[in-house]
Order: sequence, then C-alpha cells, then structure tokens
Amino acid sequence: MMDWRHGFALMIITILLFPAMIQTMEIWDEAEREHDRNCNPLLNQGGINLQLCEELEADSSAKLARYTLVAFSFIICGVSGLVLLLPAGEDGYVPPPGLR
Repeated sequence: MMDWRHGFALMIITILLFPAMIQTMEIWDEAEREHDRNCNPLLNQGGINLQLCEELEADSSAKLARYTLVAFSFIICGVSGLVLLLPAGEDGYVPPPGLR
C-alpha cells in the first residue's frame, strides 16, 4: 500500500534530522559550558555577575528546549518510519509457537 512510501519519507526526514540533532546538542553544550565558566564558583574565582548568569541560564535553557524538540522529532520520525516500513505479517498479530 502507501505505508511504505510514508515510512520511507519518515526515514529520510530522520536521516536529515540526525545532523541537526548533533548540531543543536553541540550548541547547547557550549552554552552550558559558558554558563559554568562564568557562574560556577568552583571554576570562576573572580566575582560572579548575577545578571550575566541569569542571561546565560535563560540562553542555555532555550538551547536545551530546542535540542529536546529536535531529538524528540528524530526519535518519533525514526520509530514511526520503521513501524511503517517493517512488515506486520499477513494476519497481523502472530502469537509465539507455544501459545497456539
């Protein structure tokens, strides 16, 4: 039927989302490191600017939300594509041999 075409399209989207997921993860990781460098008292021996820390925290949270959205989309598209591509069998559910 048409399920294999939809599954194939979802797998193509999944392949395209993978580099985007890696890139957003690196961007979020860099924002988290910058926050730690400026706001962690163990890493920053000088004075801590509270306004800068709040801005860095908000920036890091926004980048985490973006990464989470891309990662969730990657997982959902991949699983949905595989479900549509893989055969379900002729009769649908087939019980294990011991339960027939």
